[in-house]
Amino acid sequence: FTMKGFGTVVTGSLVSGEIRVGETIMIYPSGIQSKVRGIQIHGQAGDKATAGMRTAINFQGVDRDAIARGDVVGGVGTLKPTYMVDALLVYLASNEKPLKNRTKVRFHTGTSENLGYAILLDREELSPGEMAVAQFRLDAPVTVVKDDRFVIRSYSPIKTTGGGQILNPVPRKHKRFKEPLVAELKGLAESPAREIITYHVKKSGIIGVCFSELRLMTNLSENDLKHLLQHLLSQRLIVQVDRQNRIFIHRSVFDGLRQKTIKILESHHKDHPLKTGISRQELMSRVAPLLGSKLFSLLVQDLTKSNTVIQEK
Repeated sequence: FTMKGFGTVVTGSLVSGEIRVGETIMIYPSGIQSKVRGIQIHGQAGDKATAGMRTAINFQGVDRDAIARGDVVGGVGTLKPTYMVDALLVYLASNEKPLKNRTKVRFHTGTSENLGYAILLDREELSPGEMAVAQFRLDAPVTVVKDDRFVIRSYSPIKTTGGGQILNPVPRKHKRFKEPLVAELKGLAESPAREIITYHVKKSGIIGVCFSELRLMTNLSENDLKHLLQHLLSQRLIVQVDRQNRIFIHRSVFDGLRQKTIKILESHHKDHPLKTGISRQELMSRVAPLLGSKLFSLLVQDLTKSNTVIQEK
């Protein structure tokens, strides 16, 4: 709502962390940035609000029409809007008929409601009282993190039919009836944080996964995630490709690229014995067209350091 002389005020529950007066925040999924002008908790003004508090926040320079019910307030760049979520779905025993694959549903999380389709990954229909992994493909973006709860309701007539927890808030589009994928997703519900990190880093392939995405995928605090990543780096299970953007790939992916690079170089020298070598650009394109320059430089550095290859000029 709007208060004369103050501007736009939003109300809601603070789910995690804290928010302070003067802090720069972002409104998701729109990406609008603003500063916190004032905070009230149960009608009393304060300098900050913490998790669990019912809170009113006065924003600076944000039009009321730019904010909608279901929007989420968070730190700048800490959340990521998504049109898809992987989830563990419980279909209520009180339902009269099964839920068929690609059924249109109303997807509720927080205070938002979105229309979308329930994609059942390992079956054609879900019977009342059963549980399954599903991917929800939505008409509008939502902002969630791992383990957030959701409710689904039928499109028409409107009736609550099920709910569950988010397994991956920023997934890729999945093909159905892939048994290993279904088993992996089920494992995300109860696996230790270390295994969840390793899984997502490995799944990201040569593209890698950044720190901010891992926070959403694990729902860990910044310090806890830093500590676990440092442990995995020291055990040489993952590789940090980009220090500035904090991007990681799995050691097995890095070792695979290493072996491929060596084979390409051996083949090149066999086919062109009179040439001194291959250019960096040609080698990079032959190893993997999507390979980033920072990862390639790290790869070359690793190979030269071990005296496996020689780099001139």
